[in-house]
Amino acid sequence: MELLFQQDFKIRYFPEVLNEDQLKISFSYLNINSDSTIQKEMKLDFYGKLEPVSVFDYRREHLLQASQFGREVISDDGRTFEDIYFENFLAAEHKLGGYPYFIEYDTRKDSTFLKKFDTLLLQIVSNDEQGIMYGDSGILKFFINQQALKDLDFSSVYFIAEQF
Repeated sequence: MELLFQQDFKIRYFPEVLNEDQLKISFSYLNINSDSTIQKEMKLDFYGKLEPVSVFDYRREHLLQASQFGREVISDDGRTFEDIYFENFLAAEHKLGGYPYFIEYDTRKDSTFLKKFDTLLLQIVSNDEQGIMYGDSGILKFFINQQALKDLDFSSVYFIAEQF
C-alpha cells in the first residue's frame, strides 16, 4: 500500500472548460510504455447514482446498526445480511464521489489526521479491457475534505494506491 500526499502529484481545478480547438488531442509526446498504469487517454461519462456506504468504508459500522451485520440467516439460500451486503456494495468501480473500495482496509479508520479526508474525489480501478493496471490488480483513490471541495480548494488531497 502506498500513501502519498500533494507533494507527489498535482490536482488542478479549471473553473471554465476550454473550447475544443484549445484542447490538446495528441499525447504522443508522453511516450507511454507498457509499464504505465494507464495505457491511453479516456473520456469520462457522468451519471448520478445513489449508493449506500461501501463494505470497507470505516463509517459503515456507524451508519448501519451493528445488529444488521449479525450472522443470522435471512435468505432461503442460507445467506446472512452481511453476506448479501458484501456481494452488492463493494464499490469497486471507477467513480467521482461516492464511497470508496479498499482491498485491505480503510486507512483512515485509526487516524484522526486522515479522517479529515472524508470525501472520495476520484477512484480508478484496474481494468484489463480499458488498459488500466496498477500492480497485479490495484486501485487508486484520491480523497479531499468535504468543506475544501465546496470551497474549490484542492491544495490538500490524500492519495492512496493499493494492489493485490
